[in-house]
Amino acid sequence: MATKRRFEFVGGGSSKFWEIEVDGKSFVVTWGKIGTAGQTQTKSFANPAKAQQEADKLVAQKTKKGYVEGAAKPPTKSLKEELAEINSKLGKKKLPYAELVDKKTKKPIALWASKASDGRPYLPKDQKWPGDEYIPVLQIDFADVPKLPGFPTSGLLTLWWTEDYQRTKIFYYPKIIKDESKLWTDFSKISDGTFLYPYCAPTILSFAKREGIAPYGDYRFKDLMGEEFMDAFWDSPNESKLWQYIWKESGGADSRIGGYASPQQSDPRESKKNRKFEVQLLQLQNDNFTHNFFMTPDALKRRDFSNVLDYNACD
Repeated sequence: MATKRRFEFVGGGSSKFWEIEVDGKSFVVTWGKIGTAGQTQTKSFANPAKAQQEADKLVAQKTKKGYVEGAAKPPTKSLKEELAEINSKLGKKKLPYAELVDKKTKKPIALWASKASDGRPYLPKDQKWPGDEYIPVLQIDFADVPKLPGFPTSGLLTLWWTEDYQRTKIFYYPKIIKDESKLWTDFSKISDGTFLYPYCAPTILSFAKREGIAPYGDYRFKDLMGEEFMDAFWDSPNESKLWQYIWKESGGADSRIGGYASPQQSDPRESKKNRKFEVQLLQLQNDNFTHNFFMTPDALKRRDFSNVLDYNACD
């Protein structure tokens, strides 16, 4: 009766198998890369005992070289080795971003300032109110923002959304009017302001330049790290420490302009139809949800904020 044994070696960039099947006075050896059919060689001997003896010698040679019978697992790496691998692959691909730094205030904030949740949005008088269902969320004067590749260096961006955060409107004003007589000052359409998420109180916004590696939530993370790393990641005894390191180095908790995205649940750009929305315009994050806004590089270059991919998810 024929007996077949399979051995595998995974590590050091190699992923190989070796099989031997002894059948009477001969055996068949098959070897190659895991996942392929491999190559085959047959050897015959004077009697079955000699065939088994020679097969045992080959098995001993393979196990001495590190081959494991059955499905082999990659050798466990130290935390230092795993962090070095992350830095070698992600560290070279860091992206700059501007962190949104918030400061609550009880003092009135100028209509044209970088701010959030004060219920007094920037809106020229010649522009209609966006709609009774829309609430002003925040506004950004790009003159306050550290220079980021492709982004404006001046002009005001305003964000509005509905009370359920599911519909949004974004406006961009290349030239900022700083004359209240030419701006809306009647904000009676806005109620008590308690639902002006995510800041929930009048807030002055400032911006700090940062850079970060790709977090796990960004669709590019898996491509940058590679299949082999991802397969080993979940089995690593250092998994929780690796998670903490990636989160910290990516600035994952930062609300931001630009940079990598750290969306809850999944990145909508994993879908091929959304890959064109390569640039993250804005990420707003708090304890309950993450709201991401993406746009195409061409739209950003044209300062056209009319077609933004909006993704909102909670824990």
